Amino acid sequence: DGKLLEFDELIKRGLKRDGNLGLPRLAILKADVDNVELILNHGLPNLRLSQLTAMSRTLDLFFGGVLPELVKTEFPDTYIIYAGGDDLLVMGYWKDIIALSVRINQLFRQWCGNHPSLTLSAGIALIKQKYPIHRGAEMATEALAKSKNYRDDQGNLVKNAVTVFETTVDWQELAELFNTAEQLNTYLRDDYSPLTTTFVHRLL
Repeated sequence: DGKLLEFDELIKRGLKRDGNLGLPRLAILKADVDNVELILNHGLPNLRLSQLTAMSRTLDLFFGGVLPELVKTEFPDTYIIYAGGDDLLVMGYWKDIIALSVRINQLFRQWCGNHPSLTLSAGIALIKQKYPIHRGAEMATEALAKSKNYRDDQGNLVKNAVTVFETTVDWQELAELFNTAEQLNTYLRDDYSPLTTTFVHRLL
């Protein structure tokens, strides 16, 4: 309905969607395009200067147009602190933020035609509702820096990753882990399911 919600209300709404089984936390997401300065200054293979200029405008359109529309239609309980150029900072209930980060990456890859040199890295910081936002943003920045140093199994610096819960993974692994967690949550909310929170905690 367009009304700004207090932080405690964001948490209450998120917990209600989780059947009151979730963690009462907010999260801040910070993300930006990998190697964007290098790309804009030196280009990509087979791209002319005019195409690089168009690419810069395309990136700005994604962060300034596509992203706000995504938040408005799919994640209305999350708030964009800023977005534009080649980066973003978004806040909301922690599970909404993780799900949003996955969707942002999916849309960004589609937007860029799955070009292998155009990727995103992100950092997500979980905070309590009364924790200073500026400090949460700093924590998200620190998490993003870890993602920028992400290496594959061969030790190659690849970036194109996300750091959350102090763990850095690639985007595909995050999506798979999140889907698995959502399935577990569904089972836990089912009164007829033999799965219990105690059992899950013992597994962890």
